[in-house]
Amino acid sequence: MYNANAYPNADQTGCDECPAGEQPNDENTGCEQCPAGTFSDGSAVSPVSRVCKTCSIEMYNANAYPNADQTGCDECPAGEQPNDENTGCEQCPAGTFSDGSAVSPVSRVCKTCSIEMYNANAYPNADQTGCDECPAGEQPNDENTGCEQCPAGTFSDGSAVSPVSRVCKTCSIEMYNANAYPNADQTGCDECPAGEQPNDENTGCEQCPAGTFSDGSAVSPVSRVCKTCSIEMYNANAYPNADQTGCDECPAGE
Repeated sequence: MYNANAYPNADQTGCDECPAGEQPNDENTGCEQCPAGTFSDGSAVSPVSRVCKTCSIEMYNANAYPNADQTGCDECPAGEQPNDENTGCEQCPAGTFSDGSAVSPVSRVCKTCSIEMYNANAYPNADQTGCDECPAGEQPNDENTGCEQCPAGTFSDGSAVSPVSRVCKTCSIEMYNANAYPNADQTGCDECPAGEQPNDENTGCEQCPAGTFSDGSAVSPVSRVCKTCSIEMYNANAYPNADQTGCDECPAGE
């Protein structure tokens, strides 16, 4: 019969097929229920194939599992995935989401927003059916279940960010300006005024060190904000003025 779903009838004069949800038993004398996590629609099956199959492989959908009578497949709703036994659905793990659509058997049903949405600033919404973005000044927490304030000395403008990048960044690198530091709510960057430079914590400004000056302009991240007049003005006779915002020259004889 070239049919793995067939078995000899009672008087062994021909063959019958097992109904949907069942398969021939090991003795090939009748039918038995499909194993848990598999299904059969009762159709003919090649002898080199299994009668009862997983929905993931047969339907090419990792989000599918056998229905109650194992005669076909159902899909898990958004926010859920098939359980390990493939007998029903379970909530997506914390920090992941599912939109309830079909998924390739070689992929995960519940995914991180960072990878799936190509956005490191995204995290699963409350019911794990989609993704939300953290607002300016915040980033997804380590558990990827919500948002947290940017670390001190960094900022975020709330826009989408590549998964290989950080959400909260230093103003020096992101704005290409060593004279910039995060504003009070960490949503953008401010510049230090003339005579000052960002402090070591990059949370505000401090006076330039003695003997140096700053004119308050943007500065390359690989340069110093407060500089000596000798180097910056290319003049060994120059020194910072009283408020360290520029340079004066020593008079003749000094």
